[in-house]
Amino acid sequence: MPTKKTLLFLLLQFAAAQAFATHIVGGQLNYECLGFDNQYRITLTVFRDCYNGIPQFDQPASVGFFAASNQYLFQILVEHGRRDTIPYGLVDPCGVIPTNFCVERTTYIDTVQLPFRTGGYQMAYQRCCRNYTINNIVNPDDVGATYYSLITEDALRGCNRSCFFKNWPAPLICANKPIVFDHSATDADGDSLVYKLCTPFLGADTSAAGARPQPPNPPNYIPITWQPPYSLNDMMGGVPLRINPKTGLLTGTPNTVGQFVVGVCVEEYRNKKLISTTRRDFQYNVGRCGKIYVSAFFAPQVQCDGKTISFDNRSNGAANFKWDFGNLGSATDTSSSRSPSYTYSDTGCYKVRLIAEPNKPCNDTSTQTVCIRNSTINADFDLKYLACNDTLKLKFKDKSTDPLWQITNWLWTWDGGGSSTAQNPSITVVGNSPTFGVTLVATSKNGCQKKYSKQIPIERFAVGIPDTLTICKGLSININSSRRPTNGTFRWLPNDGSLDNPNSPNPTATPTKTTTYTSVFETYNLDTCSATRSVTVQVVDTKPIVDATIDKTNVFANQPYNIDITSYQNGTTYVWLPNPYFNDTDVRAHSLTANESTFFIAKATNIYGCERYDTVKINVISAVCDVPYIFVPNSFTPNGDRENDVLLVRSTVTTEIYFAVYNRWGEKVFETYDLNSGWDGTYKNEPLPPDSYGYYLRAKCFGGKEYSKKGNVTLLK
Repeated sequence: MPTKKTLLFLLLQFAAAQAFATHIVGGQLNYECLGFDNQYRITLTVFRDCYNGIPQFDQPASVGFFAASNQYLFQILVEHGRRDTIPYGLVDPCGVIPTNFCVERTTYIDTVQLPFRTGGYQMAYQRCCRNYTINNIVNPDDVGATYYSLITEDALRGCNRSCFFKNWPAPLICANKPIVFDHSATDADGDSLVYKLCTPFLGADTSAAGARPQPPNPPNYIPITWQPPYSLNDMMGGVPLRINPKTGLLTGTPNTVGQFVVGVCVEEYRNKKLISTTRRDFQYNVGRCGKIYVSAFFAPQVQCDGKTISFDNRSNGAANFKWDFGNLGSATDTSSSRSPSYTYSDTGCYKVRLIAEPNKPCNDTSTQTVCIRNSTINADFDLKYLACNDTLKLKFKDKSTDPLWQITNWLWTWDGGGSSTAQNPSITVVGNSPTFGVTLVATSKNGCQKKYSKQIPIERFAVGIPDTLTICKGLSININSSRRPTNGTFRWLPNDGSLDNPNSPNPTATPTKTTTYTSVFETYNLDTCSATRSVTVQVVDTKPIVDATIDKTNVFANQPYNIDITSYQNGTTYVWLPNPYFNDTDVRAHSLTANESTFFIAKATNIYGCERYDTVKINVISAVCDVPYIFVPNSFTPNGDRENDVLLVRSTVTTEIYFAVYNRWGEKVFETYDLNSGWDGTYKNEPLPPDSYGYYLRAKCFGGKEYSKKGNVTLLK
């Protein structure tokens, strides 16, 4: 056993993540019928990244139970048991164990009563989130995991016990080294087991409330989205993972450094009928074994333009190299340069080998076959229109030639990401660009290729013209406002005088009634193509609803009043005029003041352009800042009979007041700045005797005028 164990994984230089991230790395959910009183033992096994995973295991965890209709039934909250650290599972004499790697496991076990239920039960546990560095799924740090099991009616009737996997995969594996792992399970009921790879489920989210839902969200659960080029059929790259459906033996050879989520399902059959499925997913961490001496280079597999090949060294971690260019007839076909060039003496195929750090242990070797060919190929193509209406279809005809070799492959690519390997493909043009780029790469039997590209001017009738346009009677509209062809002719019918130019690509129509216009378009840019299109302009005379109101008819200068549109329609635009009076003209209600009488107009415009108006008027009158518009009674009777119990200043013209009352010795017994607040005949919460009291009033009126008065008031009982 070496003093420094084993494996340096380049991918495991993890950065710190958010508190809910870099956490879940695998799990599974099982059940076992205990054989009495409908009792079932529920076992949840969860694996977490204990180096980067900031949150601990849920304590407790929520396992939710749902009906076959996805209706929530109940949850159980389960405390976890002992936590175990998972062994690395791999030793490599050329590396060291990474210090920033740790996987921890815990198990939750509880018993629940599950009486027979039509459709059975669904149970699930959810947690956010997965490691953000995972390669093969989309947005791994934004999604969590759902561990799920279905207990069917047959499983309930048969008191079934779900199967249990025997082993948990080693979390660390080497790139370019085969995986051979026993992924089989045991079944206490002796049911037939069938193994397959399956897509894991998403679960929970990144919100504080959704990271560990209790209870879990209800089914149906959504599968994770594979990050291209990965898929269910190729989860890790290299030699794709495969599982023997009978034995559960998992095999494959990953060739990419990274982290990968893998899903495995085992189906239980009893009397040839599926009664249960056990799901698990886990995370493989794939690294390069050794002292990061990685040999890699790039060279063209086939070169058809000369016998000198330049080699691009893409090795990692190495400073010394040994090249063997595979020219068996030469004793000088080697080099120690980093990225050399080599000239071959003749055409043919040669096996090139690159050794990174050739004189050190754990060196790495990469090989590639390169071929020198004589090129005689010429790529070319032509095209014609198949349709030029709303949908533009083109037919391409290959005209490539090679006088010595048969042309065997064609790769067409075009704008928008489309491609085809047919010799003469037909394609549909998408987008509104005035040009459309197409490239053909033709390959001869000897491996030589030539590329030919064209920028094709795009001419078609229109893209996105609606079949029906609607306008208000008396208005006009353009009937072809999409991109207009430059090489082609238009003829619009009927030519009844309602079109400003029947030969325009985009004429303006002013119909007096609903009219269908039809145009014939002919293009002759690359190939003649004709298309016919009809557009119906529907004429309506539907007036919108508008009802303008005002809460006062007469106001004093600077006195507030309110206007509003009380009857309105959704989809209709409302504007108040004149505009200078408003900060925001499309708000229906306004609170205003005025210094002069004014008309306000509420204008309504519906989606067809039809308009309607309503008018209100405010009259500004002069405020007299004096008696009788400001009045103080000469007596009041605070005896509790609710008649003249409070001494109030009465006014309709004031904006501010100050009112104070004094006893005969000049002591202030009451004061207020509020027109609605009066004197109830008390002082310091004690009733005052009947007597004559003096008062002082100071007021400011609408318009800015001021008023003051001193007087007496008699308090009567």
